[in-house]
Amino acid sequence: MKIIGITGPSGAGKGYFCSLLKHPGIFVIDTDAVYRSITSGYGECMRRIEERFGGKVVNADGSLNRKELADIVFNDRGKLALLNDITHPLISKECREIINKKREEGYAAILLDAPLLFEAGLEKICDTVICVIADKEVRKKRIILRDKISERDAEIRIENQHSNDYYSSRADITVTNNEGEIETQAKKILEILTEHYRR
Repeated sequence: MKIIGITGPSGAGKGYFCSLLKHPGIFVIDTDAVYRSITSGYGECMRRIEERFGGKVVNADGSLNRKELADIVFNDRGKLALLNDITHPLISKECREIINKKREEGYAAILLDAPLLFEAGLEKICDTVICVIADKEVRKKRIILRDKISERDAEIRIENQHSNDYYSSRADITVTNNEGEIETQAKKILEILTEHYRR
């Protein structure tokens, strides 16, 4: 089974790109969904987050108060790094367990949709890394529409992320997703991947 890492900055369109690569025998792991899962109740991850960030970030049902935490970490790089130190190992562990399960089920490939692929060290388990990038203004508009936040909040999120060059310099394949053409790029990549996995 091959593992394909999909990464890039927020608003670049990684999720949409992964949807274009869906194919029988290919399973998509969304690390954002994994993060939501491990913070949906008061388990190991939430205990560690509460210890470092206080009770305000915990809802009454033990789940994560995402807005409260976002207000803290997206205005302080040090605290964002602290959050990542807590969550990355737990997300990585969960992803590895899913990969092992899907390998046993006979999947030919895994698409690992991970915005923080390099930061979490998950690129080490990937056979190929594809980054999806887009211009800053395009990403900002998408983030505002997707998350229903202000322009300034969207800018803060972008400022706290790496540049496009950070991703493209580390990836095997770079896909640019501004206006159009991503479907064509995805089709070509899917043809290459499926041909490679038939060997």
